Amino acid sequence: MAVSKTRGPEFYREIGKKGGTAAKETHGPEYYSEIGKKGGIATSARHGNEHYVRLGTKGGNARKHRDHHASTAESPTPEPPGAS
Repeated sequence: MAVSKTRGPEFYREIGKKGGTAAKETHGPEYYSEIGKKGGIATSARHGNEHYVRLGTKGGNARKHRDHHASTAESPTPEPPGAS
């Protein structure tokens, strides 16, 4: 049986949390900003600016979809004329 199935997701969640906390204490919060920027530069070099344009479009579409459904769920369904 695979180790991941033996240990379960909680084990990996816990060791990930411990490792993240240790890195934050060792390197400080600026470390995450620095590695994020490096990752962004590498991703841009690999995939080009168009990659970020597609991501932004997906995010905008998801937000429009979410906002549309939230607003229609909150507003009562209008009754057809003459229904009262």
